[in-house]
Amino acid sequence: MNVQLNPLLTIWLRPRATLRRILDYDPGLLVMDLAKFSGISFFFQIIEIQFNEVGSLFLELFLILILGWLFGVVSISIAGAIFHWTGSWLGGQGSAKELRAGIAWSSIPIMLLLIIEIPRKILIDMHWIEALPGWLNFGQEINLMNVPIQVNALLLVVSILLLGWQGLLFVKCLAEAHRFSAWKGLAASVLGLSIIAVPIGTFVFLLYRHRV
Repeated sequence: MNVQLNPLLTIWLRPRATLRRILDYDPGLLVMDLAKFSGISFFFQIIEIQFNEVGSLFLELFLILILGWLFGVVSISIAGAIFHWTGSWLGGQGSAKELRAGIAWSSIPIMLLLIIEIPRKILIDMHWIEALPGWLNFGQEINLMNVPIQVNALLLVVSILLLGWQGLLFVKCLAEAHRFSAWKGLAASVLGLSIIAVPIGTFVFLLYRHRV
């Protein structure tokens, strides 16, 4: 691998070239670390944290770290096998190890969502945004009670964009790992996600049902 190349940066705009360098250098490069942080980010999205309840906050953060860590480790192994399987139906040549690398490195935007989601939940739950100085209103007369809604909407848009970009990286990395076109990468993604969606959807449903 070119030591001057930082895959954490180049993966955003050159996913296929970046992943190919990683696969040629070491398919296991940072895969488990990225998977663990991705799992933590996933659990942070689905668990409703209450920042104004200290006891609940520490408990839920602990659950996010532990469950997310374990989920990341287990899910990357399962997902690598599934997308290796679905890609082979379309003539893909990638091994399960190469697919794990593609999945892990394409998950960087999801991990970045933590930077967005933590302040967003704080602003919604504690209304800290009301303490912002007036110059942050960009010269407009805005009722402070409406600011949290506006900021939340902005952060939500950024989150959606990151999720969309992650989806694009996922398809590109899957295609590169299998050494076929992006269109086949999209087809393999849909097939694999269809298989994965059932157990994950059931888990999220049971989690929310238990909390209700």
